[in-house]
Amino acid sequence: MNLIVKIAFVFLYLFSLLLLMASISTKEFITTAIVILSMIALTILFSQFKRYFKRKKELTELKRELRILTRKNKRQQKRLYQTEDRLSRKDANYHQLKTDITKRKKELQRVEKKLHHLNKQIDTTLMSHTHVKNDQLNQKQLDMTYKKLTAYQTDVKKIKKQLRQYQRMQRKIQHLLIDDELRKIDDMTGRQFELYLAKLLTINGYQTEVTQASGDQGVDIIAKKNGQTYAIQAKRYVNSVSNKAVQEVFSGKQYYNLQHAIVVTNNTFTKSAKELADKTHVTLMDREDLRKLIENAINIKPEKFML
Repeated sequence: MNLIVKIAFVFLYLFSLLLLMASISTKEFITTAIVILSMIALTILFSQFKRYFKRKKELTELKRELRILTRKNKRQQKRLYQTEDRLSRKDANYHQLKTDITKRKKELQRVEKKLHHLNKQIDTTLMSHTHVKNDQLNQKQLDMTYKKLTAYQTDVKKIKKQLRQYQRMQRKIQHLLIDDELRKIDDMTGRQFELYLAKLLTINGYQTEVTQASGDQGVDIIAKKNGQTYAIQAKRYVNSVSNKAVQEVFSGKQYYNLQHAIVVTNNTFTKSAKELADKTHVTLMDREDLRKLIENAINIKPEKFML
């Protein structure tokens, strides 16, 4: 509350007390009643003012938090636009890049096959060199073969260089795609992350079933692969995941009668979570493991991750 308002109320209270004492001493009961009513009114008014300033302070705090959140949202949107811009500038068509790489590989195989054929031809010419009567003709054929071989070797070096450039570009685009997926995960709700992880595991060859949002017994996804069954808990957290998640998924594994238990997060795990997981044989997958899972999925089905 404003200091001036407090001083004003204190002054009014003191003045009212003086009037009350004076009215009591002179036995003026009407004046005493009026003063008491005035003091009650002052008390009510003071509480109203106090509530008003408290609400005003809360409103100021909310406005400040809103400004902070607005700035944070703008920064996130800016990062999003920058990521999308980088992806579009690196390569507008990821499939075309993969086609070019495949084409270069086939061309390289063709040239290497031709090189092998020329090497055999040179060996045959050298072996038959002593049996050819016309040495001059044989030397001429040998020189021509060597020239062809040199030309093809140059082509091989050139194609290999281009292939390396394409592969480097492919890796850069892949890293950008992975970073973009992780950023999307960080902005997801817990349920959205569960559904996303189920699709990611499906691309990686798992049969998945997402459990109900409530009453799941600590298991968000039930997965199967190569005859093995998995109880998976998805944790999209801002902070490190504690050992509570390990306890839940371990119990859920027993409840659903599954073979393995896994906790997957976009963050890291606390020390106690790692210790408990080691004792209970629960697998922990942190942000780096999630990155590898996304990378493998992009290699299998890149079209699922394009903008």
